[in-house]
Amino acid sequence: MKNCFKLIDETAKQLPMNTAAAAVFNRVVLLDALKRVAPATCRKSSVLPILQNVLFNVQKDGSAIITATNLELSVSVTLATEARRNVIFTVPFAPLLKAVRLMRCDRIGFLPGENTVVFESGSVSVTAHTCPAADYPQMESVLKMSIRNTISDSVQFFDDLARAQKCTSQDDSRRALTGVYLKKEYGRAVVTGTDGKRLLIIESTEMAGDDVNPAILPGKFIPALKTAFAGKGGALTVDFYESHIVMESSNIRVALKKIEGSYPNAKQVIPVILPEKLHISAFVLEWLINCAELVRDENNYLEMYLKPGRLELKTESCSVDAIGAAFCNLESNDYAGDREFHFTFNPDFLRMATLAGDDLTISFQDPLSPVMFSSPGRCYVLMPIRKK
Repeated sequence: MKNCFKLIDETAKQLPMNTAAAAVFNRVVLLDALKRVAPATCRKSSVLPILQNVLFNVQKDGSAIITATNLELSVSVTLATEARRNVIFTVPFAPLLKAVRLMRCDRIGFLPGENTVVFESGSVSVTAHTCPAADYPQMESVLKMSIRNTISDSVQFFDDLARAQKCTSQDDSRRALTGVYLKKEYGRAVVTGTDGKRLLIIESTEMAGDDVNPAILPGKFIPALKTAFAGKGGALTVDFYESHIVMESSNIRVALKKIEGSYPNAKQVIPVILPEKLHISAFVLEWLINCAELVRDENNYLEMYLKPGRLELKTESCSVDAIGAAFCNLESNDYAGDREFHFTFNPDFLRMATLAGDDLTISFQDPLSPVMFSSPGRCYVLMPIRKK
């Protein structure tokens, strides 16, 4: 069966396409571009129909730009093409992506019409209804007067954005807290995420350029940035506009609408004096949490006991079929204090302390004050739970 399929596949590759095709793309390159713009597309029938399409801007010099937008996020990819003329047209994203995945030929041709577009490959031809290209939203109309900066390490930058995004709020009534706060400080990009109960501040990679005002990036689109720039390392150009931020690297360009509003002064929640300190690796801390969670109910908390020379974590189950309680401890000489402390944490929030680095310093004042987990360039602050 595999040999038969291969024979059909090789035969299909030799079939000629319609010579009237306005643009011809390499299938693999086109598929990669569609995957990158996918997070910016709208696939729900309730949205504007035009937003369910991607825009093709084809130039006869051999280049084409594919753009997708949902009015908050816009992703553009530039790729090579064989074109007979300059032409701009839209294509419904969902059927196009499905067809490109199923087609077996190396080349895919497009023939746009007045209300339809035909895309074909070998013996396969698909006709789809489309929307006028003139109706497609143009991001350039709102992009005026920018300040340019350059991020030195885009991979590190996107990783840090993703870490901060995990600490953002899911409550749309506090819209500013659903985003990641980006600012430039002492020549570096600093990203912050908080939901009011936990806080993560990361001093990320170098950021060169003129001073810029801080911006709040929508947290829900941070994964889309990693998808769009996947495999694109090196420097990243970041243009700060009044209402948008535009990131560009190689042949990828992403425009992101900022969240309006003011972001809380995150550093105000970090106590100035934290006399008590404990040093522990993130791996050991996560292992202790995993052991202590063996019998935890989803509504239970995790108890942390800190004693001279010892760190203990405990949790218990209150359900009818409960196993009982889980208890684990670690002998530690990294706590120099002579007092005992008892903290109560949300286990999921405590686990996120490992985002602050591999070797952590836990700093605190008392069981009711914020606890800071830090490493060079990173700081995670968590409020203990006040049990009645």
